Amino acid sequence: MRFGNFYILFSFAIIAIAFNLHSARAQTNLQAPAIIEEDFNDCVLPTGWTSNLLGYQGASWGVGIPDNDSSGGASIDGTCMVYFDDDATGSGTATWTAQVTSPAFDGTGPAGGVLILETDVHFRNWNGSDAFTIYVSQNGTTNWMPVAVYQDQNYNGDNFNSFVHANIDITAYAGPNMRVRFEYYDGNDWNWWAAFDNFKVSRALFVEDFNDCALPPGWLSYIDSGNFGWNIGNDDDAWPYNMNGSCMAYFNDDALGQAAVPSSAVLVSPPFDATVNATIALDVDVHFRAYQGQYLAIGVLLNGNFMPVEVFVGEDFEGSNYGQFGHVTLDLSPYRSQDMRLVFGFGDGGTWGWWASFDNIKVSGWGELNDVCTRAEPVAVNGPCVEATNINAIFEGPDAACVDSTKSGIWFSFVAPASGIVTINSASSFNDVITVFSGNCNSLNPVACSNRDEFGFTGENLRVTGLTGGQTYLVRVSGRVGSFGQTEGTTCLSITGGGTPPPPPANDNCSGAVQLTLNGSCVSGNNRNATLETNEPVPSLNNRSRSSIWYRFTAPASGRIILDSGADFADVITVYSGNCGALTEVGGSDYGHTIELNGLTAGQTYRVQVTGYFATVEGNVCMAISSPPEPPANDVCTQAIDINVGNACTTATNQSATFTGPPVDLQVPFAGYAAATTGSTNYYYRPDQGATCTISTVYVRYDVFNFTPTISGSYTVINTYPEMDGYLHIYTGSFDPANPCATYVAGNDDYNGIGQSLVTVNLTAGTTYYVVTSAYGANQAGAYSTQIMAPAPVINHNATTVGSPTSYLRPNQGATCTVSTVNVQYDVFTFTVANTAIYTITNTYTGFDGYMHLFSGSFDPANPCTTYINGNDDYNGTTQSRLALNLTAGITYYLVTSAYAVNQSGAYSTAITTLQPAAGITQTLYDVNINGQPTSCDINPTAAIWFTFTAPASGKVYATTDADFVHVLSVFSGVCGNLTEVQCEFNPSRCGEPVLIDNLTPGQQYYLQIASANNPFGYTYGQVCIGLKDAQYDPVKAKIKVFLQGSYLGNGSMSTTLKQYNLLPDVQPFNQSPWNYNGNECLDEIPNNMVDWVLVELRNAANNNQLVEQKAALLLNNGSVIDKGKDGVRFYSIPPNSSYYVVIRHRNHLAVMSAVPVPLPNINPYNFAADGSYVLGNQQTVAMPDGNWAMRAGDFNADGVFTVADFNFYTGQASVLNQYVDSDCNLDRTVTVADFNLYVPNSSIIGIQQIRY
Repeated sequence: MRFGNFYILFSFAIIAIAFNLHSARAQTNLQAPAIIEEDFNDCVLPTGWTSNLLGYQGASWGVGIPDNDSSGGASIDGTCMVYFDDDATGSGTATWTAQVTSPAFDGTGPAGGVLILETDVHFRNWNGSDAFTIYVSQNGTTNWMPVAVYQDQNYNGDNFNSFVHANIDITAYAGPNMRVRFEYYDGNDWNWWAAFDNFKVSRALFVEDFNDCALPPGWLSYIDSGNFGWNIGNDDDAWPYNMNGSCMAYFNDDALGQAAVPSSAVLVSPPFDATVNATIALDVDVHFRAYQGQYLAIGVLLNGNFMPVEVFVGEDFEGSNYGQFGHVTLDLSPYRSQDMRLVFGFGDGGTWGWWASFDNIKVSGWGELNDVCTRAEPVAVNGPCVEATNINAIFEGPDAACVDSTKSGIWFSFVAPASGIVTINSASSFNDVITVFSGNCNSLNPVACSNRDEFGFTGENLRVTGLTGGQTYLVRVSGRVGSFGQTEGTTCLSITGGGTPPPPPANDNCSGAVQLTLNGSCVSGNNRNATLETNEPVPSLNNRSRSSIWYRFTAPASGRIILDSGADFADVITVYSGNCGALTEVGGSDYGHTIELNGLTAGQTYRVQVTGYFATVEGNVCMAISSPPEPPANDVCTQAIDINVGNACTTATNQSATFTGPPVDLQVPFAGYAAATTGSTNYYYRPDQGATCTISTVYVRYDVFNFTPTISGSYTVINTYPEMDGYLHIYTGSFDPANPCATYVAGNDDYNGIGQSLVTVNLTAGTTYYVVTSAYGANQAGAYSTQIMAPAPVINHNATTVGSPTSYLRPNQGATCTVSTVNVQYDVFTFTVANTAIYTITNTYTGFDGYMHLFSGSFDPANPCTTYINGNDDYNGTTQSRLALNLTAGITYYLVTSAYAVNQSGAYSTAITTLQPAAGITQTLYDVNINGQPTSCDINPTAAIWFTFTAPASGKVYATTDADFVHVLSVFSGVCGNLTEVQCEFNPSRCGEPVLIDNLTPGQQYYLQIASANNPFGYTYGQVCIGLKDAQYDPVKAKIKVFLQGSYLGNGSMSTTLKQYNLLPDVQPFNQSPWNYNGNECLDEIPNNMVDWVLVELRNAANNNQLVEQKAALLLNNGSVIDKGKDGVRFYSIPPNSSYYVVIRHRNHLAVMSAVPVPLPNINPYNFAADGSYVLGNQQTVAMPDGNWAMRAGDFNADGVFTVADFNFYTGQASVLNQYVDSDCNLDRTVTVADFNLYVPNSSIIGIQQIRY
């Protein structure tokens, strides 16, 4: 054994389950059964006991309480005892000897055990002449051997109620009829008295009373730190010098002085076999005088590791001096081994402390556990089950062949029946493994092994054939390690002989699949005794499922069905296409019971496999196939659910939703129209332009749509042609291409060039109008778009050119400035517009043929082309000119009005209006699909549901879906039936950053579609919770660095043990008290360098008690605090370039707050590890050996204060293995004394008020 390595470990792990003190003291009922015991409380000499008085017959002795004024009615424990009172008879009496002898008893027992005589003894010394002696006779009649003598000193004071507890090894005298004798001799002088009580003889595995006053043979003493170790003897530096009048083991830190270096020391007992009994108990007398972090730890050494059982810390046990001690009984059964060692550790907690001591050690064992082959319990074939437990059992024998690892094995035996067939059943409360052996305990030959119940739900059922009748076989039941279920518990093993195995279901194999009828009655069945046939596929969604049965069905024309298993057990449903032997999985539900499938091929046969969620999970089914329910209301765009930006997320489901429905005619608000004449099969002889219909000879393709105004008034219809020289006509009520003039309203060819047509007409509410678009010439075609606008007056101006003293050579009309030779009088008018938009400028002329031109910024009549924008001569005749232009807010425009020809002038009026999308216009869309809208995402979406929202002033939103299925998020502008994609996101992760949707028009309505995305199983339904937040700020990144004391390895690195063992949760753990943080942060994949989760808070710079924002984040092994895949933590609801106090919280480390507000975003991380001054408050972080600083470990309940509550929290999770628990503050996946040892130095630290809960 490498004690050096062990004790180095021990120094960091000595403190164990704190405040178990009371639970240990409550274990006093854990006592070994006595071979013989007597408490003399009947106050008479008990039956079977004998007495003999030699010499002076008037001596005072008996069973009771002495009637002596000097003793004041005292007794050993307040009840009757056996006493010998020489003082009572005075001086001058004859010498006398009194003997009290026990009944005979059998002291023989298993080899290696210790026979212990225990009794409480009081002896008051006078001059050393009298004596009290305990004798033992092996045969009960002769050869009385003294085993204890009390003489020459007090044991343990002047009166009877001061006594010592004797533990005497009498193994050497063990016999089948042995007796114990108690003898008092008065020394032929006038002396005081003696007494004994509470006599017991029992067997023990190990005893030590240190009465030789030296380190006993086989014991090891080790100084873990400091210069001093345990002492064996009497402590001359403290009164009384010992606990019970004899030597003891003690450590007196007080005697070392304040200047001594901190001390910790260990005593380890010799090894002893603790497997011979089922229950193992340690009895020991303990004294502990507490001071601050000083401790006394008692435990065992098991497989080279210290296992703490009891720790004394924080309060005295049972007083302030050695004479005040208590008896402690500890259960060592969980640590049974063939080489158990006791361990006693003392540490002064780094301060000048007091002392601790212990004495009178006894380890007892009783009861048998059949965890050794030679103690196998016989089981009668066809008899009742035999109850047993493997709790605290060891493991013996060859490894089980059918599993990777087992432990805690117990043994049974049976005699094979003549048939050579048995079935072994175990009704176990743990995940058990059965192994059957032939041979004997010295030569075991495995015959069979079973862990069919792989996950410990029902127990094993193992059928074994080919046994030899009359031969004894051995059965080991052990617990499976590293799987589901417990490894220890109770069982009741039964064995039946002969018989035939129960038959499997008729549809156990794929070839026996039962046919299901759509919407028919369910088909009853069960999967009891079902198996997986050779090469049968295991469901990909649950590779632990077993016990399969099969069904089949024919897909209906809709391709949509629902399967319902009606199972009364946890089942898995898996659907396959293809034939048995060549199956392809197309759908599945690992939660069983129901599954809905879509997109099946009509008329094709599919096969259904129903399995138990775990092996041996069996029961009844009633399998049915039916048509799915009606889709949700928001399956269609027109029933979209309205979402308010900034509110809590809105829940919905796409269960039974569709993507393609029957085409409908839909009347929608007109929001623009876009189409093309390219490829159109519609032709007609188009009319010319103007208000009067004249049919041309041009035969052209056309496109037509209709609209209906709900308000009568003037409207402007504008066509824009990016690909052709287009033509626009409007008709009322109907449109007949063979007779277009019948309903003709107006038409226009070119407006500001061939790329646009514009018609302004008065329309009547409720009348349907038809917009027909074609090309100017035959064989021309192309795309176009249509807007219907309504005028909004801006400026009216009246003037005249008559008498104008100025003239200039006016330009011609059009967008390009060419100066004519016509020198005309003009009038100029300046204006500005408040908003950048399209404006219509209309001049109306009285008495002359007018002309208008528009200039920007200035007007120079000598050089008009310098600032020229556009000009127009005639619009609907010579009495009017019109321009429709995009004007910019804030620019001064010059409108110059003149005549067409020289020597013409007159009055005119100017009206400037802006065109805005007309309200109250509806449009009928024919044969449109409103169920689902295809997207640009490289995916084929289906099962769509719809939402709508209004864009905030920022024009940006953050979107989250929280969907539990593979899906597509798409945003559209426009109206249902005529939507334009704005953005598409494939399967936004519920664990990722929110989706930014930008380039939105504030105040405009948008549609949001959630659709299932194709996956290997087609697609699935699920739940969503759509959340939209105003993205008025870009994400603000906070860079932070921090270390945890518990996981710190040095050199700027922390351990990643929790990740290595896949114990880190993929969802943030702070959604519980005391944090109560409801964020949905999660991880699709946990990074290999992740240490744990932390909670980051931002506090107001002016008031650090005010929480501004918080977010769960990842802590990496280099101390970086980040969002997954980022180099910092991104906050979405705070403005940039502001400062905040930063708080870091962890599950079991003291939270810290930055010493100053931190400007965010920050390029360089705020480094809490740089120095203790980087946190607010004193001693809030701890200096590590390499110079870095770390958050303090041990705030187990995370309330911001190290208190007894943390001790209690720790004890509730002590000894937890391989789990993610808050008491594991060194993050090594186990709760051991190493975690508590981290707590001790921090136990006086109080977190600042701002971080406390």
